[in-house]
Parts: sequence; C-alpha cells; structure tokens
Amino acid sequence: MSCEINETLWKHGYELTNQIGKGGFASVYSILSTKYQETYVAKTIQNDTSKRNGNSNSFLSEIEALKSIVHPNIVSIYNHFTDSSFFYIILEFCPGGNLGEFIRKHGVLTRNDFFNYSRQILNALHYMHLRKMAHRDIKPANIFLDAYGRVKLGDFGLAITSNELCKTFSGSQAFQAPEIVKKLPFCPMKADIWAFGVTMYYLAIGDLEFSEQKCTESD
Repeated sequence: MSCEINETLWKHGYELTNQIGKGGFASVYSILSTKYQETYVAKTIQNDTSKRNGNSNSFLSEIEALKSIVHPNIVSIYNHFTDSSFFYIILEFCPGGNLGEFIRKHGVLTRNDFFNYSRQILNALHYMHLRKMAHRDIKPANIFLDAYGRVKLGDFGLAITSNELCKTFSGSQAFQAPEIVKKLPFCPMKADIWAFGVTMYYLAIGDLEFSEQKCTESD
C-alpha cells in the first residue's frame, strides 16, 4: 500500500483504513473522514502525466459523469483530487457490497427484493436517460447496496452523454445487447435497458444461460 496514497488522503482529511478492492487499473480503499468520522470510499488510479491512456480517460470520465448527476439511487461523489502519482475519487460508501457478491453469498433475490431493486435501478436509469447520459456497463457488480439496503448504481467509467448512435463497443460481454455483439452502431440508452434486463434475469435465476445463448446465436 503506497505511503504516498496515505499521505495524500491524510492531507485532504481522510484516514486510510483498508483496501477493499483492486481491479486491472484501479485500487479501492475504505477511508474515514477525520472531520466527520464517516466512512467513504477512495478510488485511485496512477496519474501518468506523460501519457493519457484509456484507463485514465475512463477515470476522468467517471468524475465528470458523477459530478453532473445527483440521485438517491446513484453513488454520490464527494471529492476528487490528484498528486504527482495518482488520481483520487472520494465516493459514497456502500457497506452492503454489490449485487454480484450478494447473489454469490445469499442466492437469488426474493420476489419482494427483485421488484424493489428493479424499480430503483430503473429510477436511476430513467433519471440518467432523461439527461441523455448512458451508463454502458450495467451489471450486478456495478450495482451496490447502502447501509439502508437501498440500491446505488456505480462505476461510471464508461458513461457517455450523447444523442447519437454509438460506434465504440464497451461493457461486459454477457450483458451486451445483440447489436453490440454484432459490432453494429447502437443506441447506448437502449443498450442500458438490455443490460438491465440481463442483470435482473441473473438476479432472479442465478446464472447467465440466457445471455450466453444470445451471444452464440449472434455469431
């Protein structure tokens, strides 16, 4: 764990408590506000000032997307800053983890939770789509539960704001709409709805057989 990360977080009023995740390019930490004694999440990525690659662009896009939207079913951004080595985003802490983890630990959703969670996710998507913003990576791992069991849509690194058909193909393959799999121009908002449907299928059934069959039939 980098001493520089510790020092930078402390300088901005946060105490690093634990590393809770590490992906291909980002690390995620739980942190404590020294002023408010509340837990937040710090997401970090290396700041390579000599070359702005796809990962850092995605990270900066996430900051801009989250700064432009405020909704009870979307993870809130509280701060962002940089040092000589890292970008930082300070985000809302969701102690319930993500829905992918939830299904692996507890099994599929109950009927009540299924309809409750689907309504909340659709509320978030409706809010975004009215503002011409598409998430482009809807899946259980990007949907979180806060301390009150409320759904929070997160991970906006692939989000875009556009009225036009999209020609860049992104997202997790199992949740991609058929037109994305076929490398055709697509409406990103409609692709979000497809991914939402596959997500809810997984939360109800516990596997992605439907999505795998879709990919096979698209060949």
